[in-house]
Parts: sequence; C-alpha cells; structure tokens
Amino acid sequence: MPRSLRLFAPLLLTLALTGCFESKEERALGAYRDRDYETAIALARELAEDGSARGYELLALASAQGIGGERDYTAAMRWIDKAVAADPGFETARTRLRAQITADAETARKAFDKGDFDRAAKLAEPLAAYGSPAGRDLLDRLYAGHFVALPGSEMSWRQFWNECSGTVRRETEGADAAAFEDSCAGRKVVWEGFLVAKRGPTAFIQMNPGRGRVRQDLALTLAEEPDPALAEPGAKVRFSGIVEGCGDQSRPDRLAHGRIVDRARLSRLEIAREDLNRRKKVDAICVKLVEDYFEANYGPPWIEAMFPDRLKNGEEIRYRATIDTDTGADVYTQQADGSWEGQIGGRAAIHAYVLEKTYVEHFTADCRVAAGFEKMAARKDMGEILAFNAQGGETVTWGAEERFGGQAEVEVEEHKRGD
Repeated sequence: MPRSLRLFAPLLLTLALTGCFESKEERALGAYRDRDYETAIALARELAEDGSARGYELLALASAQGIGGERDYTAAMRWIDKAVAADPGFETARTRLRAQITADAETARKAFDKGDFDRAAKLAEPLAAYGSPAGRDLLDRLYAGHFVALPGSEMSWRQFWNECSGTVRRETEGADAAAFEDSCAGRKVVWEGFLVAKRGPTAFIQMNPGRGRVRQDLALTLAEEPDPALAEPGAKVRFSGIVEGCGDQSRPDRLAHGRIVDRARLSRLEIAREDLNRRKKVDAICVKLVEDYFEANYGPPWIEAMFPDRLKNGEEIRYRATIDTDTGADVYTQQADGSWEGQIGGRAAIHAYVLEKTYVEHFTADCRVAAGFEKMAARKDMGEILAFNAQGGETVTWGAEERFGGQAEVEVEEHKRGD
C-alpha cells in the first residue's frame, strides 16, 4: 500500500465507522430509528423523488403515524403502493401497514370504551377519511352522541348535559346555581341538534341525550334571522350560542346570541331512522289508499248482494273499510323521480255495523306514493293504487263474545263475489 494511503487509512476507517459513507437509505432509516423524524422525512422525500422504494415506505410509515403532519391512512397506502410497484419485495411492508390500520381501529374502539373520547376521535377521523367502516361507525358515535366538542365550542353537549343542564340535581338549590355560574354560564358553544320549532326570535332544539318527557331541550335566542332553508322544522342543524341559563325537567336550557350555522350531517343511525320513518309514512298512506279503493269498489256490490231487501225498502246501510296488512315498511323502493312504489298485502274488510256483518278478502295491492307527499293536503293527491288483486271472500257474522275475527262463536257464511 502506498505510504500516503497508509497515512489516511485510519481516517478512512474512522469516517466509515461514523457513517460518513452510509447510503442515503441507511441514513434515512437510522434517523427514523433514532426518532429524528425531521431528518428522516427530508431524506425519504429525496429518495422518493429518485423512485426509491425505501423512500416510499418511510413516507408511508410517517403518514400512517402522523409524523410531520396529520395522520393520513389514504396517503400512507398510496406511498406503500408505490413502494411495491418499485420493488415487489415491499409487499410484506404493505401487509404490515394494513394490519397496523386495523390495529389502530381497535385501539380507537378501546379508547372510546375507556372514556378517552379525544384519543378515540383523533384515531377515528383519519380512519373514517380512509374509508374504514369501523372508523366511520366510531366517528358517528362520537359526534352524534356529543362525546367530543365541535370545533369552536368550549364544551360538548354531553359535558353540558352532565354538568350544567337544568336536569342535574345537587344537594341544594344554591349549589346548583353556583355550579352553573362557575362552570357553565357565559361559555361559547357549538352544538348540533334537531330544530323542533321556531317562534319569533327563538329556536327550540331537541338534543340527544335529552329530556324524555318534552321535545325541547334548548331555547336558542337568535341574534339574526336564519336562512329559511336552514330553519325547517325537523332539520338537523349546527348552531352556536352563549350559555345563558338552565331550565328544569320540563323547561329547556337557554342559549343567547344564537346563530344557526348550517345543516348538520346525519349519522348513519339517524339516516337509517329517518329512512324508516319516511317509509312508515309511505306505508300509512298506502294503507289508507287501499281502504279507499276497497270501500269504493267492493262495498256497494257486497251490500247489494247481501241485503237486497233492505235496499229495496229504501234503507241506508252504512259501512266502512279497514285494512290489516302483513307486510312492513321495507317493501317500498324510492324511484328516480322521488316517488315510492311497493306491494302490500293482508286482509281487507268492509264492516256493516248496524247489521253486525263483515266482508273479508285477502289482497295484494301495488301502491305508488308521490314525491313530496309530506306537503300535500289531499290523500288523493298523495298517491294511487296501481293494481289490486283479491282472493275470493267470506261474510262473517259477529259473535256474541268477539266483534270480529274470532273462530269459536262466529258464524261464517261463505260468499264469493259474483254469486
């Protein structure tokens, strides 16, 4: 070895041992292991610009852990997919990352169960943004249940409900008032609830949790007139205000300087509940439409066939139809134009009360309910019967013990239409 190299050999060895000749990948990994995340991410970005799978992997890990920014599982998967595309040997790293996302969802659930709602929300929000069903469900529970404060709010509704609401009872009335003034009065809040009614400058809001016996949990004195599109009764709204006073078991708590900010997003449970309620309304309309149809088309022929002598004598026989369905509200499908269609079935009956007789048929009916039926006054405008099929029928004479439908002491007279 030349004398010059022999002189520099100790220095070269020292440089090598101190990492001066480490590759950029090794330096990035070393910085990451040493938790020098700023250096690690900077080197990882340089590596990624050169198409390095290792650089992509490090950026994926940083995104999944919220290093250098917000936790972002979508970005993490995008980076790790690039790593696998550059080097299929990183498939194991992708599998580990997916397992980590699943583990984070379980960690979020456990945090919720322990009452650590802020940590649960911190994990659930990026999980929901990534598309995790567990993350979406947990985020729904956190916000619909008011477990965490909304942005700009000094306290969540649940905290207010447990500590400040007029439903809270302490040892003495004076203690209630003092605690309210110390902990609650004057605090700015941003909450979400269902607008029950608006009377003058006051909006009445129903909350959950809330008062069981009344629908109004909050009286919100508005500082300005809200957009009419936001202030529709029944709408879920986001609103702000200043805590002013507490009510009691039947009177609402009060907010001053209120403002209806916007419509609030319905939780998945609320969407399902709203959809079920709408379907129940559709079903109720269809039942009434079938009653009207059956009474108009089957009542007169039955009366004429059963009681011709009474009719000849000029006697007026009053009757009405009732419907008993064996189908539920889930039979209806909303159409592209917003209308609802479905087939219901069950038992249709016409009752002649003075004569104590009832005519019964089993039926199926195709029903259509118009879009916007909630705003229509006349039932005939709300929908129509598209098809009606009945299966023969029988006339039942009411028994001494049972007015209708019993078998023990009921005389049944078989009667088919057209006989």
